[in-house]
Amino acid sequence: MFLTVKVCYLVMAITLWLHSDPVEANKLPMKLQAFTAMCKLSKALKAVPAHVAHNIEQVLTQADVYADIAIDLQSIKSLDPSRSLSSAAAIAFLASQKADELRAEAKQLTAKATAAAGAATYVSGFIDQMTSIFRQAQAATDFCIGGGSGNTKLNNYAGLEGCLKGEDNFEGFPAEQQGTIDDVNTQIAGIAALNTVNLAGSTGTCKLTETSNAHGGYGGGTDQPPSVKWINGIVTFSSSTLASNAFTKTADTIKEVQIIKAALDAIAEAKIPETATDATATLLDKLANTDGKQKFDNFDTNAKAAGMGPETKKLTIDKADLEALAEALKAYREDPSRKSKLEQARREQQIAVAKQLDEVPTQKQQSECKATSNKEANSKDTEVCNKKQKKSECRESDVCKWTSDKEEIGNHCKPKNDGEEQKNQGKGEGAAGTDAKKCSEKKKQEECKDGCKWEGTECKDSSILANKKFALSVVSAAFIGLISF
Repeated sequence: MFLTVKVCYLVMAITLWLHSDPVEANKLPMKLQAFTAMCKLSKALKAVPAHVAHNIEQVLTQADVYADIAIDLQSIKSLDPSRSLSSAAAIAFLASQKADELRAEAKQLTAKATAAAGAATYVSGFIDQMTSIFRQAQAATDFCIGGGSGNTKLNNYAGLEGCLKGEDNFEGFPAEQQGTIDDVNTQIAGIAALNTVNLAGSTGTCKLTETSNAHGGYGGGTDQPPSVKWINGIVTFSSSTLASNAFTKTADTIKEVQIIKAALDAIAEAKIPETATDATATLLDKLANTDGKQKFDNFDTNAKAAGMGPETKKLTIDKADLEALAEALKAYREDPSRKSKLEQARREQQIAVAKQLDEVPTQKQQSECKATSNKEANSKDTEVCNKKQKKSECRESDVCKWTSDKEEIGNHCKPKNDGEEQKNQGKGEGAAGTDAKKCSEKKKQEECKDGCKWEGTECKDSSILANKKFALSVVSAAFIGLISF
């Protein structure tokens, strides 16, 4: 009997001993080292909004710089119309088109930047929340973040920069750029480096890491999960010891964590577009840079891209022309009388160009021009004829006629078409009180005369057709004039 009792106690002792090891091993605090690595990533992620916003700003700034090149070249030409600026028209067109292209890219980039900022800050929020929860679980002997070597309670917030600055005081988002966008990848690699590292403190108790099979810990027997994942699985507490298996993701697998992958993909989409760094952009950047003399190579483009025609055949802009344009821009912008008023000068040039569209002259109707012309001619003929007082002199003139059948001398010499003008007044398209047909009323081509013109199957007022073509040609010329030198 006594032996039986001793055996029972021995079995119980062995059972308790077997269960005590994992309990003790996984209810220890986690070293500050782990949270410092995670908070560095959180800080890098919080900087993403400023980085992607800067990308948008840079693209829009480039667009303005290129638009200024086109405007300044127009201003240079307007100041000296006789000045020869080879390839200026092509460069002005390229600059204007590139400015429009980048503004369109900036619009698309705005949506991508918003997605990148959201995805990045989403991850940082998870990290900050976990850090805050563990930092709050601090008591005299029981704590969840081990300072120093992991054996003492963390009494301050040193080492948690990027997550927390104090109690309920989370790190904010920088308004300006901090570091580089590549810092995100660097800090992700820093967390992956924690894989298999011993992160367990040797003293203290933390229920947040406990993996007891009893109620209250991970891996319990009553439908409790065998492990609990934090930050989408970046940190895992399971039946394995905290010393070797809290960070299970390696450098190859951590970027496949859902929220990490989403953030990295969105950040990659929000980068500077290639159109902002292509050959044309590089050339325009050099032209815009007035710090010192610029050296150029021949620039290859095509006629269509340079606004020189519809063809896509190769067009080479000579390096000497580019150097001359760069010098002209530099001289114009650094002129003492203009240097501090460049924006005002550009605005005035834009206004002047815009006004050209309102300066299309109004052409008179053909019938009106004809009437005016007849009046002027009649006035001259009358002056000539009135000087002729003899019938013989009057009849010798091609424009005069003698109006008296009885007298040979007197004031009877008149212009031949005098009276005909009065007879014809009121005739023409739209005239009222006459028997003359309007052009639109003439249904046969042979009738379509006297200020009318046959167009297809209709008789139309030729003066209206001429005016339409003239106005269109002037507007077209005004537009071409914006880039032609």
